[in-house]
Amino acid sequence: MLFTHLYIDNLYNFHNTSIDFTLKRKILNSSVADEYLAERPNFRFKRVCIVSGANASGKTSLGRILRYIQHFILFPNSNLLNKINHKEKEAIIRVEFVLPATNTIHYLEIKQTAEDIKNYPHIVYAALPIRPNDTAHSARKRLMSLVEKCGETKIEGAIYHQNTNAPYLFEDIKPIISDHLCFYYMFSNTQDNDKSEITIKKNSHLNKEILENILKNFDPSISSVNELMDKDELEAYVIRFKNKDSVIINKTGEIVNQERLSKGTFDAIQVAEFFAFIKEMASFNQKFDKQTCATYFLDEKMAYSHSELEQAMVNLIIQTMGRYSQFIYTTHNYDVLDMNLPVHSFLFVRKEDDSAEFVQPETLFKKNDRSLLNYIQNNIFYTIPDTSLIDELLFSK
Repeated sequence: MLFTHLYIDNLYNFHNTSIDFTLKRKILNSSVADEYLAERPNFRFKRVCIVSGANASGKTSLGRILRYIQHFILFPNSNLLNKINHKEKEAIIRVEFVLPATNTIHYLEIKQTAEDIKNYPHIVYAALPIRPNDTAHSARKRLMSLVEKCGETKIEGAIYHQNTNAPYLFEDIKPIISDHLCFYYMFSNTQDNDKSEITIKKNSHLNKEILENILKNFDPSISSVNELMDKDELEAYVIRFKNKDSVIINKTGEIVNQERLSKGTFDAIQVAEFFAFIKEMASFNQKFDKQTCATYFLDEKMAYSHSELEQAMVNLIIQTMGRYSQFIYTTHNYDVLDMNLPVHSFLFVRKEDDSAEFVQPETLFKKNDRSLLNYIQNNIFYTIPDTSLIDELLFSK
């Protein structure tokens, strides 16, 4: 599935805010290729989303919400209770997505209040075919008309369903969507990572060449990465340092004597695994002539890296991932804004008090030749954190 629109209200710190992952027009000479459906070329969508914002602005929370949506489709008995901000108000998610394999557009609404402890969320689901000449706007307009009319339509292939307190209401619908779900969410908290490997054998994405190339770039004190074999079976990878120290990564990804690693090198191992999974998915698609939809979310895993390394890895991921993949990356590093990416590939999170909202720069600029770094440094998007209370400590000395 490809995300095309997201609305959030009263979840984490998000209140009445939305993201549009579609494009209104074709971008000439874009550095991000194939941002459209192959069989519906007027339907354009974003394949890359670089999310920038201050600490605690909601970047990680965005990933958790996207992951919740995809988990909900697989396991529709999930609830929103621990994510609701103001407990006396209703929490709402409205998500729109497309399935390129079937050229269909889908709508899912999930609502719940904190009082509904024993109940499951209220759900509205709708879907219909995307016509050959549909744009994202025209397809969305028809879909929302279907929702507003509660399914009353003469459109062939349209689906509408709503229910309350029914944990398995997707049993007849889930197979339509679940076969098109593949995702890997890697959060800054390494204990909360999550991937769905539907088409690849578990752990097969680990790769010596990728580990060695990435780690030696991120940490010059590393001399090599070697495979530890037991007969013909791979048991572990051994990271060897120039001072003769070593660190072992076993075949499940667990790092032995992790304390030998700096934070930046540890994160680089995680990034290498993340990229290896993407590369394996791309190879699978090429080998079997498939276009598997995949969502890749990487959360501030290169915060301790040099900006040029960060840019190189982001570019490598973008150029490697499959045609129908979406890469969402969160960062504090403003240098990433100077990458050769379209303006629409960037998203800012702005927070005031306990309320966060999304800012899409392409809605403010008509041209695609803007350098966002100067606008950020001049706080045009109001995303630079307020340091006044820290300044008070300085001047109170």
